[in-house]
Amino acid sequence: MRTILTPILRASVRLLAVTLVPAAAVLAADQPMSGEPVDLGRLTSLVGEWQATSPEGPVHATYELVGDGSALVERLSMGHGGTMLTVFHRDGDKLALTHYCSMHNQPRMETSQPADAKALKFAFAGATNLPSADAPHMHGLEIDFVDTDHFNATWTLSQGGKSMPNTFHFERVK
Repeated sequence: MRTILTPILRASVRLLAVTLVPAAAVLAADQPMSGEPVDLGRLTSLVGEWQATSPEGPVHATYELVGDGSALVERLSMGHGGTMLTVFHRDGDKLALTHYCSMHNQPRMETSQPADAKALKFAFAGATNLPSADAPHMHGLEIDFVDTDHFNATWTLSQGGKSMPNTFHFERVK
């Protein structure tokens, strides 16, 4: 009897190990990282819902922390339809962003200003799906933190070498 149980027992232990080890890895992946918190500075104060107006109509923005607080996602809905997405994150000692634009390109911008600055100026650092430097694309973003319920966002469009800033005055939705 012992000779029959030993191979069955070994097979059961192997099956248990093959099943439990991946399950433990999945559970560990769902746990928050124990590293240093990511300093997104004043950007974290934007978490929530915001509104503004533009010549094209109402503008609605929501901000949400993702990735265990390592990134801030902006969903920006413009009056003319369509939603754009911007992801703010750290890249070494800089704050960076990627803007998923309705112009079907994805500009990357960064700033080396301190994360707690009253105004953050992001400068163009490259883009994907941009056929040429003259093609229309967002080339800069300045965020001015007015108070806890107001901020201004100035997006600068570049087209044919010309810069065209557009400022939105946001108010927190309560």
